[in-house]
Amino acid sequence: MGISDIALVNAMAFPVPPVGHECARLRKRKDVVWLGTKSDEQIPCLFITPKLQGACQPFLLLYSHGNSEDLGEGAEYLEYMAAATGCSVLGYEYVGYGVASGKPSEKGLYESADAAYEWATRPVAEEGLGWPAECIVPFGRSLGSAAAVHLASAAAVPCAGLLLQSPLMSGAQVLLGRTAASLLMCVDIFKNYARIQRARCAVAIVHGAEDDVVPVSNGRALAARCAAARGATCWEIEEFAGRGHNDMEPERVLAFAARFLNHLADQHAVRSATGAI
Repeated sequence: MGISDIALVNAMAFPVPPVGHECARLRKRKDVVWLGTKSDEQIPCLFITPKLQGACQPFLLLYSHGNSEDLGEGAEYLEYMAAATGCSVLGYEYVGYGVASGKPSEKGLYESADAAYEWATRPVAEEGLGWPAECIVPFGRSLGSAAAVHLASAAAVPCAGLLLQSPLMSGAQVLLGRTAASLLMCVDIFKNYARIQRARCAVAIVHGAEDDVVPVSNGRALAARCAAARGATCWEIEEFAGRGHNDMEPERVLAFAARFLNHLADQHAVRSATGAI
């Protein structure tokens, strides 16, 4: 396969989202932080802490949004996520999306995730957030599952857990189907099926049973991959009956996330008590 094949897959995977009024509001927010990626692109981030400090979980949700959306229109959801889970939340933009610089690409997606993770774990004395790597929980929706799986699989220190909503096995399998994807293996993108087996943490998956964008078979297959892996373990996969890709109730998704985080908190407490952390 040649450059034209790669261009085709990238064009199908990255319909450039329009820049709307939400982006203008994002620019005006006082809590926006701009980060530079490895390729010197500039991406905005939002760090949200839960209002009820006494109810805080000891984790940072590093949220990677879906396709055809951006950080500006997802800002209110990040605040709701923090309130519903009791976790601090770090949302970030992808290269080429919203008000970020550059053009969308798989490389840009991963470099954006890496920049957010680096800032999250950088010491406060060095102008970072100072979160321990073992307290990070990547949370990815749809396309964002690729960024979340990338972070969990590449982290030198195992993440606390990995949370996936409507995840994909790979870009080609979603766009073209499994048979066609096997013919385009050399240009396949977002190979979650390979990377997730290197994630040394518990994994939770939630998927719409009637999803016709990223079929639920993708979530099931990733859960099976975790079961066959040495490090990753599938804590639970929950399927929402009658729900598709974009109509899963946020309160139900975040209730599932909260249950998973409570499980992680119990495990975290045990490790702390035994000196394993």
